[in-house]
Amino acid sequence: MNFEPGDRIGLSVVHASGFHARNALLTYDGTSFSGSLTWYSQSDAPATLRAYYPYCASGFPQRFALLADQRAGYASCDLLGAVKEEVVPGTEAVPMLFRHLMVRLNILIADLAERSVRDVTIGGLICQADIDARTLEATAVPDAECQDIQACEEDPGSRYGAILVPQRADLQVRVTLDDGTCHAKTFPQVLLLGGSRYDLTVDTREQELNMQLNGQIADWTDGGNLEAGAEPAPDGMLLYAGERYRTVEVDGALWMAENLRYKPDGQDYGQGYWYPQGDEANVALQGMLYDRKTALGESAATTRTDGTPIRGICPPDWHIPDHTELEALACNELGSEFYCCAGYWITGGLEDKFASLNRGLLMSTSCTDEAKVICLYYTQPSYKTSILEVPQEYGISIRCVKN
Repeated sequence: MNFEPGDRIGLSVVHASGFHARNALLTYDGTSFSGSLTWYSQSDAPATLRAYYPYCASGFPQRFALLADQRAGYASCDLLGAVKEEVVPGTEAVPMLFRHLMVRLNILIADLAERSVRDVTIGGLICQADIDARTLEATAVPDAECQDIQACEEDPGSRYGAILVPQRADLQVRVTLDDGTCHAKTFPQVLLLGGSRYDLTVDTREQELNMQLNGQIADWTDGGNLEAGAEPAPDGMLLYAGERYRTVEVDGALWMAENLRYKPDGQDYGQGYWYPQGDEANVALQGMLYDRKTALGESAATTRTDGTPIRGICPPDWHIPDHTELEALACNELGSEFYCCAGYWITGGLEDKFASLNRGLLMSTSCTDEAKVICLYYTQPSYKTSILEVPQEYGISIRCVKN
């Protein structure tokens, strides 16, 4: 992120024995953030760092409210968050990737001719968000009232901008001209995803204003565009069944960088899929656990599938990897930035039970002659990988890979 000197963040450091720091104030000097905080003495004890911007004396906000009047600027509305795991004290600055939690809307004026815009208002939206500090997700407060947001004029007469809360809603846009005339348009049930930027074009070349919210979503971080239906960038995002996933390119293959969270249609909990530790609250961070039949589909799961891409419950144009793709993945040292230990669900014994929170298994479509599924296995904190065979009735994690 392009922070400016003087920008302030809040940082918390937590390790096995508890908090080393809570909401420590750090200030950007043009190169890194620093302050009075010092490292803890246990140099080999890993910790999790959680940071946010802009700094607030009361700490990382559990509930965040946007300014309704953003005409003077929206910097205070642009909530950013970053998490870094398995950090040990050292002499170098710790790199952390800050992510936008809110939504940015750009209003682009195509051609005003003899007319000029007085102001732009976005209505019909909730302006309060609940914030999950663990997953860096923002969700609109369901019972909050909708408000009008007055956009900021960023480029006189040609571009306005506003920060919005992630939500699905009827997006109402009103453009008021200098002669007092007001033109409005409603875009029904628009899905606004946190960390994304949307462009709204206002075309005035006709007698009436024509507004079009394009189908493009841009990664706010680098400003690139992804056309509707196009592949996401290697370090971009994937939207599937209302869930947003990070993606990463590994040796030319595009992988989900998070465990799949898809809930199978027509199946009840415990019948082919499970929550990590049996708690639905863990799904946002650790994904679901699936048996092989649920993941591949009953017909595909009854046959040997080596070398044949099987979509299963993955998004369109993606598939569950076979064992050769997992073996190639295991050759890379990806660590905690990629892997997420979610344990696994043991079935077929005296009782179903969850096992090993500090371990992770990724499913392949490949099956042995003994009807065991071939998986990629890893553990915390080393994240060293190996290939393991487990009963195909077990519930394990899934990472989809692009066709």
